[in-house]
Amino acid sequence: MSAETPSSFGALTLLARALCEDARIGLVASTRGWAWDPARRTILVDCNDLERSGLHVAAGVIAHEVGHARVSRMTLAGGADLPAPLAHLLLNALEDRRCEAFIADRYPGTASWLAAARDAHREDLDDSPLHVQFLLGAADSGSLDGEVPVAMDDRVRAALARTRADRLAFRDTRPDAELSGWAEPGATPKAGSAQTWHDEGGEAGVLAAAAASVDLAERRVRPVYASLVAEDAMTLALAWRQNAQEALKALRSSSWPAVRALAAGGGTPTWDEAARALGMLGRATGARSETLGPARLHPGAGGTTASSAGRADDDAGEARAPAVRRAPAAGAPSAETERAERVREHVARLAIGLEAAFPRRRPSWGRGVHESGGRPSLAAVLRLEANPRSSPRVWERRTSPHRRSAAVLLLVDLSGSMGGAKIKATLDAVQMLVSALGRLSIPLAVFGFQDELIPVLPFAAPLPDARSTTERIDRMADEVLGRAEGGHNRPRHNDDGPCLDAAARILAGQAATDRLLLVLSDGAPEGAHSGPDDLHAAVRRWSAPTSPVRIVGIGIASGAVSTYYPDCVAGVSPEDLPAALGKVLAVRLAGVRSP
Repeated sequence: MSAETPSSFGALTLLARALCEDARIGLVASTRGWAWDPARRTILVDCNDLERSGLHVAAGVIAHEVGHARVSRMTLAGGADLPAPLAHLLLNALEDRRCEAFIADRYPGTASWLAAARDAHREDLDDSPLHVQFLLGAADSGSLDGEVPVAMDDRVRAALARTRADRLAFRDTRPDAELSGWAEPGATPKAGSAQTWHDEGGEAGVLAAAAASVDLAERRVRPVYASLVAEDAMTLALAWRQNAQEALKALRSSSWPAVRALAAGGGTPTWDEAARALGMLGRATGARSETLGPARLHPGAGGTTASSAGRADDDAGEARAPAVRRAPAAGAPSAETERAERVREHVARLAIGLEAAFPRRRPSWGRGVHESGGRPSLAAVLRLEANPRSSPRVWERRTSPHRRSAAVLLLVDLSGSMGGAKIKATLDAVQMLVSALGRLSIPLAVFGFQDELIPVLPFAAPLPDARSTTERIDRMADEVLGRAEGGHNRPRHNDDGPCLDAAARILAGQAATDRLLLVLSDGAPEGAHSGPDDLHAAVRRWSAPTSPVRIVGIGIASGAVSTYYPDCVAGVSPEDLPAALGKVLAVRLAGVRSP
């Protein structure tokens, strides 16, 4: 450690205190890399890297590790497709983007530090195993923008592109940046934070977001990553078959090109050879995680530590789990999985388009000083120190910044003419809205209508889990066919006018500055107790300049909506419906120009 390093270490200590004023996190000098140690609640500072890269880069790494301390709580479990260390490293790589997004929201000034740290530790990856390339690519923010500015295998680039939308969703599944409080056994809240200690702004919100993000990683990203691990295991198995000693030596020294050279022309590995290679990869890759660079993987983020690479040869003969599995018994994927796959690109595009108009709330410190609060005002403390008779109000309080508010209600025609491709596209569009608007905390309600309103996802109802949401959405198709169990089942009628009136009244009661009512229909009204004149009257009433709601008609495979709705998008083909709905929201809510 040079003479300048202690001074820099002291500056980092002050920085950590500023970033973690209510988390009680300390810094410990280290020569073994940067890491967050959850057991001791400390950040290990690589003094060699601090001296080499400078304080600005190190500040970015500190902010990065603070983000892990704030929001990283869970770990992916191992299984037949992945040993636990490899599953854990996948979560760490994905968590990099999530924790940095959180810390940049909470402390906007850290963004330049985080970017400097990423740039300083970026390197080409094409000499690494495929799964390691994927991990480091996923940890690089460039891969979320569709470009990774480093050399890597084309198969990995394709895997990153295939998982981009899901990794964006993982990044955005995070607690509110106004998180204040830190729950631990025997801890007590600091002054001024009692109300948010265990609620959505505290540890409960952190755990809920962590659980949701892990579930997303398990379902959407893990299968792609596991396929790359399987390819690497097969390569290692072939190298082991050719020369076990040289293969182990290359693995220990992280010389993957040597492993590939040994494996060239080796044929196809057996089941046992692949299983043994997978176990070796899990142990060796986990042990090397600390050497992959600060803007990368974090062994302590999920609370576990990888084993030593020195055990690779001791346990080489143990078949922990097969690297590749025979095809499972044929079975249709769930409706939830199929639908999520169809709309995931639309979800990501809509969320990104609306994010500028509806950003996550960033915490700020209000003006003035008070008798209690979250942090002391330096000016007020100095004033009191200079004159003990001055005001004892020295505390600043965190304020909740204003954020534009909106509420959206989707009203869907569930008459019999909506069957076939129309209702299938409608269900996809509803799933897209639920996912994208839920990610941005914009309230959404979905109602169907026949001769009266049919609640699907009302505003006031508690948000169901993913499976329950899918079941509720699927019931719309059953209503169109007239066979929804316990449903309304009147598909011969569509009383547009009265149902529009009822839906608009529900939306008008929402506490929001922007209220958007989307009406999805495929034809003219044919109601049991109303007709076209009633719809014209209802549209005039709710389209008046003083109306608290804004109505947009969307015609699916029909131009009839243009007859009734001044603001409309007519003749949308079923396959284009999710994209068209996303465009309507982007234009009407975010002011994005329609292409």
